[in-house]
This record gives sequence, structure tokens and C-alpha cells, in this order.
Amino acid sequence: MKIVKPMVIVPNKLTQYKLDNPNEVIDFLANSARISYQSFEKKNGIETEERLLKNCIKNGHTSILEHESLTFDFITDRGVSHELVRHRLASYVQESTRYVKYENGEMEFIRPIFSNTDMYDVWFQSCLDCETAYIHMREAGAQPQEAREVLNNSFKTQIRITRNFRAMREFLSLRCAKPAHPHIKEICIPLLLLMKQKFPVIFDDIKYDEEFLEHMDPWSSYIKEFVIPVKYLEEGEH
Repeated sequence: MKIVKPMVIVPNKLTQYKLDNPNEVIDFLANSARISYQSFEKKNGIETEERLLKNCIKNGHTSILEHESLTFDFITDRGVSHELVRHRLASYVQESTRYVKYENGEMEFIRPIFSNTDMYDVWFQSCLDCETAYIHMREAGAQPQEAREVLNNSFKTQIRITRNFRAMREFLSLRCAKPAHPHIKEICIPLLLLMKQKFPVIFDDIKYDEEFLEHMDPWSSYIKEFVIPVKYLEEGEH
């Protein structure tokens, strides 16, 4: 059994490009707003486009934010994944316990947020029992979709989510707030801080549970950026 940390992963070159070149995203979204007024002649650098976009958001004209999107992979537990898929609009694909055949000693569980030793020991044993029961069922001839019945909510899953910027604002506003579940805040607050860093004009007004952040690892350690595979680099060199 492995205990793993929740993570947000940048899964493709396109999303990474947008994160590395936020002005291109801002410019395009502002251009989308200018279509309404045919005011392209008033464009005067990225600062002008940022002001336009900020005014649109302030006045509730956020439909223009639907013209750009980002894709992220979330490494989280099965319980949190049920909350993630409640949000619309978005596109989802998730690791399937019906078909994936997990191996003994390799099954992953998302670490809990509580530090109380007695609570952790109970949790750890529960996860270990899940793994043991799953492997025994598989050895007895159970299909993965049958053996998965013994898995608990801490079992790790990978879920890919694509959202436009308007939906991203709504999602992060809800899931970074104090009342949100601690496990979902553990991935959503780092994502929000990344969005604030890259696209401040779009996300700076969104509040989050700052007190909860103080008890987390450094927020950037929850983000794994896209790394171009070596084979791509080799192909590009020829």
C-alpha cells in the first residue's frame, strides 16, 4: 500500500502554453468582448485589454470567459471526485475501478489531513484492510468491478477536467471557501493561487480559506507542471 499526496497536474502542452503565456489568453478574451461593440480600434496594449476584461467581470458580463478553457488532472480520493463532478460546465474523464487491475502493495490511498496519531492509525489499518480484501477477492476470481466494492473513499483516483474560465471562477469560488471540504480545499486552493499568479485580472477577486492554507505544504508543491517527454524533444531535434 502506498500513501500519496493530492496533486494538480498540468497534463498537456496546450494548457502549459496558456499558463506560460497568459497575455495571449487575456488578449483573446478581451477581443471576444470587443466583438459586441466593434471597438477594436480602442485596443492599446495588454493593459487596456486587462482593464476591459476586469470591467466585464465587475459588471457580470462573464460569458466572454467561456471562450477559453484549461485542462487539469486531479490526483485525489474517490470521495472528493464525487464532489468534483457535480460542477457544470465541464468535461470529465476518470480512472475506472471497473477495468483497472490493481496489484498487491501498489494500491494508492490519499493521505488524510488529520495528524492525530490514534486517528491516523485507525485510518491506515482500514486502508490496509481494503487492499488485502481487494487482492483476496481478485485471487478468488472476482473481476475488478466486483473487487472494488471493498475500497474506501480514500482510494486514489485520477480525474481529468476541462473547464472554461467562467466555470473555473465559479468552481474555485465554491471549493476554496471555508465551508468546503478540507480534502477538496487541499487541491483547489493551490489551483486558485496558480490562477491568481497567471491570470490575476480574472481571479484576483476570489476569496479562499487563508487559515486552512497555513496548515498545508507550500501551495506550489501541489502543482505538477507539464514536462515534455524526451521522445518529443528528440523528434523535434531531427
